[in-house]
Amino acid sequence: METQSLRKIVFEHQGKEIRDISRIHNKGEVNDIYVLTTDLLKYVLRVDPNESSPVRFQKEAWCMGAADKAGVPVPKPLRVGMEGTRPYMLMSYCAGTRGEDADTESKDIIWGNLGEYARKLHSIKVTGFGETMDAPGHFSGSWTEYLDYNISSLNNEDELLALGIITREQSEALKEIFLHLKNTKLNFGLVHNDLSLKNTILGSDGTVYLLDWGSAGAYAVPHMDLAEVLQFSLKENWPEFRLFLNGYGMGRDEFEKLKPDVWRLQLLTLIDKVRWAIDKQPSSIEQKAEGLLGAIADYSRSLN
Repeated sequence: METQSLRKIVFEHQGKEIRDISRIHNKGEVNDIYVLTTDLLKYVLRVDPNESSPVRFQKEAWCMGAADKAGVPVPKPLRVGMEGTRPYMLMSYCAGTRGEDADTESKDIIWGNLGEYARKLHSIKVTGFGETMDAPGHFSGSWTEYLDYNISSLNNEDELLALGIITREQSEALKEIFLHLKNTKLNFGLVHNDLSLKNTILGSDGTVYLLDWGSAGAYAVPHMDLAEVLQFSLKENWPEFRLFLNGYGMGRDEFEKLKPDVWRLQLLTLIDKVRWAIDKQPSSIEQKAEGLLGAIADYSRSLN
């Protein structure tokens, strides 16, 4: 985004001129991120170069506001809008050390905090399903439709079979797994969906701030965040995962009872991501297929 536009956004919010602009480059981040400094304050500005509407940032702002009320430290969303054709969100700046750069003792503390934050988020009432919010606290998807679509797609004409991603035996096994979910009672709440060290800032006073709400949505709780943490962050690294569970207030026995449904929901999510890649982003098919096959193997091992 042009410097003139950055200055305009901050001036309209605070009435002050920017004296320093720095660009943050984060691996995997889809937004352009800037740290903007005035004589009084620092701000973080996120600009989405791919979208033409502020809807996603409006969702993030609502989620952060709800999390803040529930006692989860987050950046304060200050302004969401459009600058020309590009949506943006202006937020407060959280000073400190990124979680992934913290020392071992601090990382342990962060994992405990993330477990506590997950429990607080899961108690927030939402309606609907998925990541797209069409009204405050209401997400536009349907759990029943999502589940039925993924069950019915496992048929003889399935693209996953044609592409050699799964075998017919795996297809039949997955269908049985997903049919089991139709008879499983689940609770739904607000889910961050990417609880990890990289999405935290450890402040000098010990406060752990939770960042990046782009994947937040209405999902089964606590299953969805448990599955994300296990798959992408800890891989059942038990000492760290125990810290997360302790923060959540969940013992190992309780987790073991939930674990089969956690894996089933993870498989459902991963196969849906492969189908999305086939339709929308063919370049990512291989990566997402690897994640699905790895989860299938993990699930098979968990049964033995």
